[in-house]
Amino acid sequence: MEKRIAQCWVRGLSLLAANKASTDRSLSPKRKWLFDRFDYYDRNKSGLMEFSELIKIVASFNIPMTKDNLMKKFQEFNTNEEAADKKPGLDKTEFAAFFESLSKRRDIEETVMAQYSSNGNYLTCQELLSFLRNSQGITEATEEDCKRIVLSYELVSELKSENCFGVDGFAGYLLSKEGNVYNENHDIYYQDLTQPLSHYFISSSHNTYLEGDQLRGKASVQAYINAFKNGCRCVELDCWDGDDGEPVVFHGHTLVNKILFKDIVQAIQESAFTASPYPVILSLENHCSVPQQTKMASYLKDILGDKLFCNCVDSSLQDLPSPEFFKNKILVKGKKLKESAGSGGEEDGFISEEEEEDEAVRLDEQGNVVENQSRESEQGDKKSNGKKKGMKLAPELSKLVNYCKAVHFYDFGKSKQEGKCFEMSSFGESKTKKFIKEKRSEFIDYNKKQLSRIYPAGSRVDSSNYNPLMAWSAGCQIVALNFQTRSAMMDLYLGKFRQNGNSGYILKPEYMRLG
Repeated sequence: MEKRIAQCWVRGLSLLAANKASTDRSLSPKRKWLFDRFDYYDRNKSGLMEFSELIKIVASFNIPMTKDNLMKKFQEFNTNEEAADKKPGLDKTEFAAFFESLSKRRDIEETVMAQYSSNGNYLTCQELLSFLRNSQGITEATEEDCKRIVLSYELVSELKSENCFGVDGFAGYLLSKEGNVYNENHDIYYQDLTQPLSHYFISSSHNTYLEGDQLRGKASVQAYINAFKNGCRCVELDCWDGDDGEPVVFHGHTLVNKILFKDIVQAIQESAFTASPYPVILSLENHCSVPQQTKMASYLKDILGDKLFCNCVDSSLQDLPSPEFFKNKILVKGKKLKESAGSGGEEDGFISEEEEEDEAVRLDEQGNVVENQSRESEQGDKKSNGKKKGMKLAPELSKLVNYCKAVHFYDFGKSKQEGKCFEMSSFGESKTKKFIKEKRSEFIDYNKKQLSRIYPAGSRVDSSNYNPLMAWSAGCQIVALNFQTRSAMMDLYLGKFRQNGNSGYILKPEYMRLG
């Protein structure tokens, strides 16, 4: 009896071993590696990988993913909710499928593997050599170089032992310092920073206070800190009257929360120069009453102190000073009273209300999305009522504006004849496209002397971004994007401004500066 039982055990174990060997042979090298990773991280040997454990593993794999998105992905692959403690977890197969979905690189599969791989799954050293020489232009590469690269970046031991490069290992190589197309010599201040401000592309943020969309998104002080960490040199403050006489920053006529103006100024004082010592421009969208404007001016002076550049500008100045001249200084962009204007007269304190185009949509009192009345219609109504269209400007705030004086743009001819180098205008996305299509050369000439600020269309309530190349092609300096929205356009933007030591200032091509 005991002998028969022993024979059954031997036969059963042999079948299990044979089945495992057969299963292992049918598994891809990558899946085998993921199974091994599961066994390694399953410290309590429960056979399940819970969400809290998965967070740590994803971080260790250097996969950028928010906790919310990770949870959605976890729930998508989790079909096992029968853990002893009733907490859902991924079994080994689900774990492998989960990470395969995260790391799938269709771009590599459909380009490099399709062109160079004989089987579509991995590259041999000879195939990798062909890629390096033909696609990358590294003509001096050798097969020994390829073996070293595979040894350094391939994760799957089975592929590594055969000197083969899988998709994930290849992706790791492309993302490494060795595979980076970027010129590391540009990580320092290698460009001349002593030319006029108008000769540079300037890293700039639109609706800097927002963390999300423009209607119901969250506003925060941290958004300014994040922008500065990314090298931004021009930030926007949308200023409105707040309660108790305290000016606030938020997106008007929406459900966006309000932030105290003074809290933002304090954050600017502390973080403006964390990534770059070169000048910061505060673009003020001023909707405040005179008393609260006066308080804004007081906060700017008291909190920013010596960092705030308050010197008067010489009206005969032909060229703007340089980034080097304004090093560690903060400039205010906004409207300015005429020199003759005082603080007493009703008429003296008025300025034309030429700010950014109104947003295309807003929220009504019930929280419904409605279209705004057109600016042209509003102007017509005001003119028909016989009232002067404008707003009062506090002299105290006006005095803080010097080298970035916001003015109404009439046409390129008038700007060429009468425009001052310290006068600048803002252009919406659609108007910019029109100028580039019809008057590109005139726009380029305008930008040789004066600054222009470009901002996204008001219809982009989701805080999406336009292609900055459009405005850069006309030499526009302050091409403002929504830094809070990660996208291909924002990646392009940050990639461009990574150069020159992430200073936030990139010297324009010679034809956009001279002549």
